[in-house]
Amino acid sequence: MDVNIKEERLKFILKYKIWLILVFIPLLFAHKYYLGVEQIGHFWEKEDNYTVSYYANLFKDKDYAKNYRVRADLERFDTGNERVIRLDRVYFPNGGNLSFEDYDCELVINKKILCRDNDLGEWYVELTNEKLSSF
Repeated sequence: MDVNIKEERLKFILKYKIWLILVFIPLLFAHKYYLGVEQIGHFWEKEDNYTVSYYANLFKDKDYAKNYRVRADLERFDTGNERVIRLDRVYFPNGGNLSFEDYDCELVINKKILCRDNDLGEWYVELTNEKLSSF
């Protein structure tokens, strides 16, 4: 009698594991794609394209003597081969802003990258890992 009970338990556990694999795991991947976190580098980062705001340091000169801590609007998207972060616009604390349509400017967190704004000014942009909170 004990052998039959053990076999039934094993069958139940096997059915439960199969259900878990067939239903739960695909739900996790669907969650990541559709409802993922809009935070660069996060394990649950959204797979779809999105825009997000982070703090960035803006340097006018290559000697990095003076910088501006600015809010940066970023686009995170897939080029087919890799995930890319592109700079769209920065906002200065005094109310001014700069727009960027430089498609060669692909940002990396904590690395200074040379970017050209729409007025052909050159800036070194260092993206921080500090995301601005959404309201």
